[in-house]
Amino acid sequence: GCNFADLLHHAPEKDVSVEGLGMAFVNAARAASPFAEGWAKLIELGFSVLPILPAEYDDGSSAGWTPGHPAHGKAPGQFTRGEWRLMHDWERYCERMPTEFEYPMWARNWPNANIGIPVGTTVRSEAGDVLKLIAFDIDAPDTDLVDEILRIVPWTPNKKKGRKGQTNFYLADMAISNAPYNLDTSDPKKKIRALDILAYHRQTVAPPSIHPETGLPYEWIDEPGLQHVSKLPILTADHIGSVEELLSMRGWKGHKAAKSFTAVPRETHEGFTGGGSGGDGYFDETKA
Repeated sequence: GCNFADLLHHAPEKDVSVEGLGMAFVNAARAASPFAEGWAKLIELGFSVLPILPAEYDDGSSAGWTPGHPAHGKAPGQFTRGEWRLMHDWERYCERMPTEFEYPMWARNWPNANIGIPVGTTVRSEAGDVLKLIAFDIDAPDTDLVDEILRIVPWTPNKKKGRKGQTNFYLADMAISNAPYNLDTSDPKKKIRALDILAYHRQTVAPPSIHPETGLPYEWIDEPGLQHVSKLPILTADHIGSVEELLSMRGWKGHKAAKSFTAVPRETHEGFTGGGSGGDGYFDETKA
């Protein structure tokens, strides 16, 4: 086996050219990046990881995005020729873990990178079942509704929080797919996003990333209790159905008929044991 925590220290030095930035600043930023701090722990837990655009970054360059852009701190990114750009092909990490070269390279050379967990990745459970990793992202601003949802779904040791709500990680059947849940309000033009099931071609920003709106780090709700992904509880279609019953009483009108959220054709990758990726419109696939 490979000790991933040692890779960062044993990987060959490979500096990048960063115009307009002092190398002392760049080296300090690399060492302090959320990605550099968090990747080894996530790999040991069986998650896949990928680099996320920094929460703040303005070196005066003509990068592929600017401060204040909706991708800021939340979308997969790559640091190329001294500039941060959107990573448009990150979905490949749905089908494979990043390599033992990529992890330390991202940590060593990509300054200020946040860190994301791709979901939808095939995981073999402790019982030997081939399932996939999903994120159950609760955004409801009503804390009572959040509590009601949490009473329905299984308790999980792996859960995180950012600016609001929380994200629970589960295993699920391959047929479970992405599903947003919007609640009606008194304004017919305004809806409230209460919940997202992120199950295919999606990713979610992970601790210790910095939230672009608060400037504070994402946190694990119970970091000492984190478990390997193979030990996570299973979120079933029955759980989802019960949550949908609850949301229908709070203003959810069902999914649009034009799009199915119950099944996405997917090849099973028997040899893949953790992590994943995803994306429909580029920015709504990135969840905090």
